[in-house]
Amino acid sequence: MQLRYERKYLVPEDQTSQLAGLLNLHPACFREVYPPRFVNSIYFDDPQCTNWQQSEEGFCHRRKIRIRWYGALQGTIREPRLEIKSKQGHLGRKTLFPMSQFTMGSTMDMLHIKEIINGSDIPKGIRHLMQLYTPSLMNRYHRTYLLSADGHYRLTIDRNITYFPLTSHFAHIGTGMTDPITTVLELKYDRSMDSKAPSIARYWPFRLSRKSKYATGMNLTRFALSR
Repeated sequence: MQLRYERKYLVPEDQTSQLAGLLNLHPACFREVYPPRFVNSIYFDDPQCTNWQQSEEGFCHRRKIRIRWYGALQGTIREPRLEIKSKQGHLGRKTLFPMSQFTMGSTMDMLHIKEIINGSDIPKGIRHLMQLYTPSLMNRYHRTYLLSADGHYRLTIDRNITYFPLTSHFAHIGTGMTDPITTVLELKYDRSMDSKAPSIARYWPFRLSRKSKYATGMNLTRFALSR
């Protein structure tokens, strides 16, 4: 995937009711292009939690590694994929590797997750890289997809963001912890369209943010576990 801009805007709870109206009246004529669905991710980090720390410290060049799938959180997970995402400021690029399907229950066996990666048709170098990482966090949210009439600008709206700590070899998947920011609006577009992006974003009052779901989830879950 080519580098593209990904700009996140935080929608305060008292303004979420305005969001649909703002987008319906937007001159770019955003329309829904894919049925809304749940997005589930298992994030990986090294023993020093380098990816988390770099995100917290505002490093320009950052990396996230995760397994992602859509739909139900538990049961038979069909069409999961390993994603390695590189970020340079607001620019991002993802490399995707399809994985073998697996089963997710109420308890996650970390070693089993690594066995699934090793047993999938993933390049040998990536499988070796993954030996350096372990699961560190799981999250889940409901996503809506929109596209501008000219096809150049995509919006995603993420709601009900929930985090699950993964801190042992056998992690129980409970009710999770809810993100205090209830809704995140993200504007995505190719680098070539950056000059026109301000004319898209000026129609909403929300604050541009470097928010990272991974860093937010790590902060929430690790703080709760340390109390």
